[in-house]
Amino acid sequence: MRKNNGITGTVTCKQYLTALINVFDEFARYLQHNKPMKTTYLPLFPLQLVVFPGERLNIHIFEERYKQLISESYNKTSSFGIPSYFKESIQDFGTEVEVTSIEKIYADGRMDVRLKGIRTFRIIEFFEKAEHALYPAGNVSFEHEYMHYPLHELAEENISKKLKEILTELSRVLDVSKNLIPSRPQNMSFSIAHYLGMPLEKEYELLLTKNENERQQKLIDYIETAMPDIKKREMMKTKIALNGHFKDIKPPDF
Repeated sequence: MRKNNGITGTVTCKQYLTALINVFDEFARYLQHNKPMKTTYLPLFPLQLVVFPGERLNIHIFEERYKQLISESYNKTSSFGIPSYFKESIQDFGTEVEVTSIEKIYADGRMDVRLKGIRTFRIIEFFEKAEHALYPAGNVSFEHEYMHYPLHELAEENISKKLKEILTELSRVLDVSKNLIPSRPQNMSFSIAHYLGMPLEKEYELLLTKNENERQQKLIDYIETAMPDIKKREMMKTKIALNGHFKDIKPPDF
């Protein structure tokens, strides 16, 4: 076989094919990164809370603009988004929700409603008022770097076991009867986060954590840090006792 600069033709061919494959891979990554972003127009209800995918939430509605939003969403069987509001600003990410039921409508129009979280989104463009409506809206993308897929991903057994043990210890320390451990402990991060008295920023950080292993480890770290703090006992007990009641949450003014 003829040599070319000390390299055989066979090796040169392999190098060429490898380089060609690398070029195609790089081009594919470029297309993926630069593909047109698909956006969806979505009514928005900014609140000082974090809604997790799959979570069931009870809230009390009293502002006119959001009574309109809830009525339209329920009657049209359409969804809307709840982006988190803290540090005096609407955050970039939130959770799409659906109205599962309107439990009560008061004489003055106030409502007790039940919601269910569906999936996270990123706000691309925010409008203080939707077209022909009082409530806000926005163009959002459900395809973003913090997508949770699959939603029901399971954590490793050793991590779930550690979290289960520390939750059992937490219940003992707080002397609460509510069972904090769900039926599927390997997929429990979103279902128990609100019970733990976490700051809103920590819950938002959990929302943007894609991996269930990492989410459960964050909960373990938080509980281990909070456990010695006796002052947090009553706050955490109150959150556990009140969860499931209709929350009277004042929306931000903007």
